[in-house]
Amino acid sequence: MMINVVGIGPGKASGLTIEAQDRIKKGQCVIGTKRQLASTGMNIIKPIVYSGRMEDLEAKIKEQLILNQSDEVVVLASGDPSIYGLSKCLMDLFGKDAVHVTAGISAIQYLFARIKLDMNDLYITSAHGKRPDFDLLFKMPKVALVTDGSIGPYEIGQEAILRGFNPRMIIGENLSYDDESIQETDAKTITRKKYEMNVVILLNDGSRLY
Repeated sequence: MMINVVGIGPGKASGLTIEAQDRIKKGQCVIGTKRQLASTGMNIIKPIVYSGRMEDLEAKIKEQLILNQSDEVVVLASGDPSIYGLSKCLMDLFGKDAVHVTAGISAIQYLFARIKLDMNDLYITSAHGKRPDFDLLFKMPKVALVTDGSIGPYEIGQEAILRGFNPRMIIGENLSYDDESIQETDAKTITRKKYEMNVVILLNDGSRLY
């Protein structure tokens, strides 16, 4: 039994590595969300759509490995599977020996490349489905976060202001897609409350609002 978790990059098919393409081509079945499957731009022999919920993915994998007696499945993961992606969850569920990970280009890596900023000494965390440690975040000089609809750029900015900080913020929306948007601002300037899927970079120089 083998579960091949394949990082498919930020979004566009051009972000797929050669190894990722090879894994997908050879997969007996390929499991992903509708958007993930479409974004590969590949003619997948046996695509299996799941909702994006972890419990649904677990059920689909078990169905293929047990009921259909497949030797292996390919599971698509947005960005890089090891940066707040699927790899840890699937290893916890099925064991490390049952999971092979193909690295991908994360949205964080992509955004740093686009703005021509190095990732040296970067603190990486997530506000996707969890509340990050904001007290720690605004003490770190350079931070990158993946976000969700509950805690996004506006909420992060408000948390900074609440603590008296005004970090420089770089917001990358829909990265690698045709409607990509990259905005540089600061916490006190953000008034917009809703953003498309995004990554936030915080650059903290330690200056305070009061």
